[in-house]
Amino acid sequence: MRILVTGSKGYIGRYAVDLLLKEGHTIIDYDRDQMPPYKNPNRIFVHGECNDATRLLNVYKEYNVEAILHLAGQSSPWVSLDSPIETINSNMVATITVLDTARLAGIKRVVVFSSDAAYGEQGDKVCDAYSAMYPRTVYAVTKVANEMLARVYNINFGMSCVAIRCGRVFGGRRLTKDTLKDMLLAAVHGEKFVMEHGADQLMILVHVDDIADLILRALTVAPEKVSKMAVYNGMSYGAYVKDVVKMVQEFVPDFTYEVGPGREIVNGIENENPGKWDMTDTERDLGYKPKHSFMDELKLYYEFLKEDEANY
Repeated sequence: MRILVTGSKGYIGRYAVDLLLKEGHTIIDYDRDQMPPYKNPNRIFVHGECNDATRLLNVYKEYNVEAILHLAGQSSPWVSLDSPIETINSNMVATITVLDTARLAGIKRVVVFSSDAAYGEQGDKVCDAYSAMYPRTVYAVTKVANEMLARVYNINFGMSCVAIRCGRVFGGRRLTKDTLKDMLLAAVHGEKFVMEHGADQLMILVHVDDIADLILRALTVAPEKVSKMAVYNGMSYGAYVKDVVKMVQEFVPDFTYEVGPGREIVNGIENENPGKWDMTDTERDLGYKPKHSFMDELKLYYEFLKEDEANY
């Protein structure tokens, strides 16, 4: 399949593209930044903006694009509070442009990305694609809107779009700050892990290899298997911070920690608990399951970070 990918240089994009290439697909890497040609003949760089409809239509035609993976956008809930207009342009205007140009070009399958932020505060409720959502940042609102746009294009234009509601991604080489990464790095360095608040924070986690696998499944699933909601939870594990630190201590006995009660505080704002995710639809329609147990994945991530720190 010839797949146009936006946001391929991001954390998820790097792993997704590697898997898609491994599976024999051709990638048209559509990016706003100039890049030299790739050595791999099955990966083609094309320069362009996601909100440039004319450019997208020309690229679809020139490279005979069959499906689209749309990952590009502003990826921080907290940054969106400082730059709401930019976030709307990056996340919603770009998405509607990608969807509508796909419609005009006759491309049926577009995979768009949502986030655990779309759920907002859910406490301990079990949440699926039909649960009410309570977004509280501009970023989260754009993710809810993108889910709805994907469904609108399916209902009205006979497309087969899929929205993946993605949890917190971990594993591999993640460059941005993350609680789980910080925790394991402290264990790697023999340092005490300290959080003033956060013991009661529920983390909806998905390993980067698992989300890449889910992307592959979403791109290739038969149209008749896509649910009417067209939204799928993307989670590997759900765990509270207070429980994860104990799990780390099981395989790193000298690991010490001090984690205060309550939720994580990010940019002075208490984080939400996005519920306990029901994965029934994702498992039934997309055949998705995590590759490893959470404990095994924690150990593998710890070993990866340990080696990575030694080499860089």
